[in-house]
Order: sequence, then C-alpha cells, then structure tokens
Amino acid sequence: MTNPSITSSSAKWCPTQQIYIDGTIEQSSSAETHIQDVLANNLPLYIFGYGSLCWSPGGGILSHPDVDNMFGRAVGYQRCWGQKSADHRGDVHFNGLVCTLLSDEEVRTIVTEHRGGDLDLEEEQVQMIKTTDDDVDRSRSRNTNKKTSMTEGLVYTIPKELVKACLDELDFREKGGYARDLINVIVDVVDDDDGELGEKKEDTGSKTNTKRKTKTIQAMLYRGTPSNPLFSNRALLDELYAASVMAVAKGPSGNNDAYLYQLDEFLSASSDRDEVLAEEYIGDTQTKRLTTLAKKIQQDHQVYFLFGSGSNQHNQLLLDSSMKNYDNAAKLMNGDEAHDLKEIVLVVPKREEHHREQEEGIDLDQSIHRPKELFAGGGHSALLTHYGDLYLWGWNEAQQLGRDHHGAADDDGLFSSHPIVTPLEIKVESAALGHNHSLIIEKDTGFLYAFGEDNRGQASADISNPRKILTKIDIGEEVVEVSAGLFHSAAITKDGELVTFGCGRFGQTLTVTKDDTCIGRWRPTDGSRLVNVACGRRHTVVLDEFGRIYTMGENKYGQLGRELQRDAKRSQQMELVEGFLGQKGSGCIAIDCGWSHNIAVVSAENDGEREMQLFGWGRNDKSQCSLVNNCKMISTPQQIKGHIAEHGFKKAYCSAESISVLDGNNDIVSCGWNEHGNLGVGHSTDVNDFTMVKGARICSQFHSDSREGGKVLVACGGGHFFTTIVSNDKT
Repeated sequence: MTNPSITSSSAKWCPTQQIYIDGTIEQSSSAETHIQDVLANNLPLYIFGYGSLCWSPGGGILSHPDVDNMFGRAVGYQRCWGQKSADHRGDVHFNGLVCTLLSDEEVRTIVTEHRGGDLDLEEEQVQMIKTTDDDVDRSRSRNTNKKTSMTEGLVYTIPKELVKACLDELDFREKGGYARDLINVIVDVVDDDDGELGEKKEDTGSKTNTKRKTKTIQAMLYRGTPSNPLFSNRALLDELYAASVMAVAKGPSGNNDAYLYQLDEFLSASSDRDEVLAEEYIGDTQTKRLTTLAKKIQQDHQVYFLFGSGSNQHNQLLLDSSMKNYDNAAKLMNGDEAHDLKEIVLVVPKREEHHREQEEGIDLDQSIHRPKELFAGGGHSALLTHYGDLYLWGWNEAQQLGRDHHGAADDDGLFSSHPIVTPLEIKVESAALGHNHSLIIEKDTGFLYAFGEDNRGQASADISNPRKILTKIDIGEEVVEVSAGLFHSAAITKDGELVTFGCGRFGQTLTVTKDDTCIGRWRPTDGSRLVNVACGRRHTVVLDEFGRIYTMGENKYGQLGRELQRDAKRSQQMELVEGFLGQKGSGCIAIDCGWSHNIAVVSAENDGEREMQLFGWGRNDKSQCSLVNNCKMISTPQQIKGHIAEHGFKKAYCSAESISVLDGNNDIVSCGWNEHGNLGVGHSTDVNDFTMVKGARICSQFHSDSREGGKVLVACGGGHFFTTIVSNDKT
C-alpha cells in the first residue's frame, strides 16, 4: 500500500544497508509547499516529535539554545509500532522497532486489507489498536469507535535562521526511509492580554485571569509510511511480536527497550494534560501495553525468533494469534497455512541460570542458551539449545510433546493464547520427530527416550510394559543418533550398531531375535561402524564409516536404490545401494529421507578441490528430487544439479515429499510437493526445480554482526518448514 500524498524521490533503496541512498528524502506535497513558504518568507518552522524527540533533542540543531519546545498532540494520527530500525535501535542483522505516525485512515486501510475487506470487523480491530487496555472491554470500544486518534509529543520551534540546517540534519538522520509530512497539532496557549503561542509567563504569585486554552498549528514531521521497505504490518498487528523484538534488539543508538521505556515515561508524565480532551480524542495506550509486555519478557522469559512456512493446523508454526482481537496476525492463507516465510516468536520461561546471566551482565548472544538444532515432525516442532533445553510445541494428540498439555499458561494473561513452551524435563543432546512420536538422546548419558503415539511400538520398543509419557528405551548402551519414521524408529549406538523398533510390516525394521523385546540390531558383516541413519515412511537408510549406504524396507518407488529379486516390492535385509554410493570411499558424509525418497551428500574431489555434491533417488512424481529428466521413480542414486550446481550448497534436508537446500550463499531453495505452501516460495503449487524461499528475511538476535554469514538452522516436517540463523562463533 502506498500513500498518494507522499511524492517519490530519486533515492534508491539499498537492501544491504537497509537505507535510502543517493537521493533526496520523500515528502508530501503539503510539506513541500509549506517548507518552500517557510524558507521564502524567513519564517520559523514547527517540527513535531513523537518518538525519541519526546525525551531527547539528539544533540544537534534541536538542542540549540534558541530552539524552544512545547507539548502538543497530533490530531487524526496514531503512534504505531510498525517501523523496523536497521540503523538506530537495531542493525542490518536484526532490526529493532521504533514508532511511526499513521493516520486513522492508513491504519483502517491496513486492517481492512488484512481482514480481507470485512469492514465490520475492521472497525473493531482498528479501535482495539487505539484503545484496548486491561480495564477496557470490547463493548466500550464499540461505543467509542467514532473518536479521532490523538498522539502526544513535543513541538520544536525552529528559528528562521536555523531552518535549513535543521532540515539537512534531520534528512540525514531519517535516511532509513522516513518521509516529510505536514500535520495538524494541538498545542497549549496562554490566553491573556499579551501571551503568544509557546510563551510561558513567569509565576509572580499574583492572581490573574489567565487560563489555559488550545490552538491548532501546522507542524512538519518525519514518519515511516506503509510504503516504507522496513514498515512491518506484522509488528503493527501483533503486540507479542513487537514487544519481543524491542525486548532484545540493540543498535548504534542504544538498546531498543530504552527507546520504548523512555517514551512510556514521557507519556506517563504527560497523562494529566489530556483529561480535557479525553471525551473527544483517543490517546496512545499501546505504548503502555508494549512496555508492560516487554518488561515481562525480559524479567521472566527468553524469546527465540524463527521463520517458517507451511501448515499451522496444529500451531506447529506458533502463528496462532498472540492478540485476542487478531486471529491471524501473520495473515495466513486458508486460515492455517503460510505460503511464504513468516516471523515466529517462541516464548520460553527463563531458568535460574538465565536470571544469573542477566544480573551479571552476560551477553546472551554468546551464551549456551542460543539455538543448536531445529526439528520438525508431522505436526509438531522443536528447538534445542546448546544448554540442552529441548522445547517442543504443536500437535500433541498423542503426547508427542513429552507432556500432557500444549504449553504453560501465562499467569498475568499478557500473552493471551500464545503458549509459553516449557523445556523437556531432562537435558537433551539430540532428537528426532516422527509423524506423531518423538525420540531424544539424553545429554551426558546417551540414554534413549521416546514419547508420543505407540500403536506400532515406535515409542516404547516393549509393548508388554506400561508406558509413561517419557519412556526410556533400554538398549544397553549409549546412543549417538536417532531417526523417527511414520510408524518406526531407529538409532545408532556409540559402538556403531543400528537399532530399530516399531512397525516392520514393510521390512523397515530389523528382524527381532529375542522373544521379550521388539528391538532389532544390525551392523555390516565386515564390522564397519554405522554413523548415520534416516527413516522414511516405510524404509530405513544407514551410512557407514566408509561412505557406504545400506537400505531396507519398501521399494515401491525405488527408494531402496537397488533392484530386488523377482521385482519384489520390499526387502527385510539391509543391503548396499547400487553404484558408487554402495562402495567404500564414495565420499558420502550424510543421508536423509522423505516418505519415499532419499538424498545423499557427497564430498568429492574436483580439479584438486573438494566440492559438495547431492544425489537423490526414490519417488519423484512431484519432483521430490528435482531431476531434469522428469522421471516419476528413480531406482538408483543420481546426481541432483540445477541451482546447486551453480551456487553450491552447505546442507540438504528432506521433508515428507520435498527437498530443501541451504546453498553456498546461505539462501534456502526447495523443490517438490508444496500443497500447504511448505516450501515457502509464495504459493501452494508443487515446484519442479529449486526455487528460493520468499517472505520475511531470516534473522535473529543470536546472529552476531561481528561475522559475515552465520549458521542457518533448518527443519523440514510433514507439511511445514522453519529456520533461523545464529552466529558462527563457537559456544
């Protein structure tokens, strides 16, 4: 949405610096005419400050002793927390948030577009932005929704001789995309024989007939409009997201929270001024709510910023409303799907260790509480920290979250319906999420635990014993890797042995050799150690220390990578795939499985240098392997090229029926099944060749600006996908 009153300039947007460069600042036609008149006639200029200018003139021209200021109120405008900051209260790696001024009509248009043109709901939603407080109910809001908004601030009076210098200074300061505009401002005046606008009479102690009145003047201001590249509808509509950003962001001008809190102090000190206008106008109440919420987050919670797409049917993307009056702040498609990357806020309780770090001034960006891995299952998700905290959320029908509830309630009610995700009760080294069960490896002990649906033994390995929510799988030795399929589970022991349990109907689990257990064990006949395992829907793939790949299970789509005798549809024996990936020295370093397709990452030598190559096989009717020959089934591993042949890649991941790749530029590209928008490419149509994700820019407070790039974490589930980025610095 653009503002027709703001004229375009020759300035160009720089996506790297996230500022406008090489041009003049944009301005409305009324502001342009007004400034020309002021300069031509040597008049003073009024400038309205509604953000940091409310408590600090900034040390430039506005601090000049000849510049006066007075309290004022912008009529018909709302202070909106929807402007991202890449150069003041945030940086290019993680933007902060500052306020801007939007007209009532601009806010109404944003909400109308957000709600798909539902004007009845729009009226209520707009009003809730302006007036909702703990003691204001919805019925009262409806009764006041015809009021005009009012934003409190300071009006600076710039003497005529300083106008040009002041404009030049502010133009540079607001190069992040702010535009000049002209608005009406109500100011207090003294009504007596000779009082004029802005003058303050000295108190002589004598009684006079002086009384306070108001007057409307025209003042210029700088504001980010909805057409600004850094304007965020999500921040405007989602108070939890906005408060979370401001609770952690930092920039050259200082911490983002200080900006919010100082503005709140200014408004609190000025609240008594507005009693006379309360019946006619609606002032700013959102800043107070955001302040309360941000302080609550800093005191009791840790927040993680993730980015995801696909199905949110079970809130596996945490994109259910964080405001009671916005059921779809992320503007999901079909009510529960994100077709491009959306910002996700994960709220978790602070441990005592977090509190000590905060008290001792330790920077959490460098702490062990930053993300280590992400995981995605059929309808649930998880984040693992370096500290060993595993946070699970989403689908919990079978207690696959390791608890009997979705998340802790917020005692203060500040987070509305947004769950506060508590960590699993034990420390975790690694994990795997299946369709609706979960596996974890306990930190320091290597013990294997399982929870979730267990109708095929995939979460207990012993159907004769009563099952708890968190069940320890006793296999007699430490586990170093796990994988969870649709109805079966697999693990690699410290000694390099494969362990499987769960459904074996299609040969995806090993033959059981004992009567009292459902656990099967295997290792290659030559004694080599296994180092990697991946479970598909009905098959299992393992990688040994020599780079050889073994498979077993269903072969309906060629997912075993080898021909079976008499065209059999399954194999209950672990055997090598055909071709060089079944031979020692293949260079294969990692494998992964979708439901019926597989990928293998190979480190190969090319002209004396090492390069990463990607191979795929199995089902390909939806371009799961992005191979150009359009085969619907690939029976032996073939190299996948396309985008990654040109840009290289770092890691590759399988979801149910697709592939996502982190390329050499730290960009994520995907191909395959996309029914729920799970590839994040902006639509829900299957993708034949690697296509880059779209939507919100991937960032987090854990991505240090001291290093280029960063480590991108990715997780692919049944119908959803999410990611984040952290610093490359080691813990």
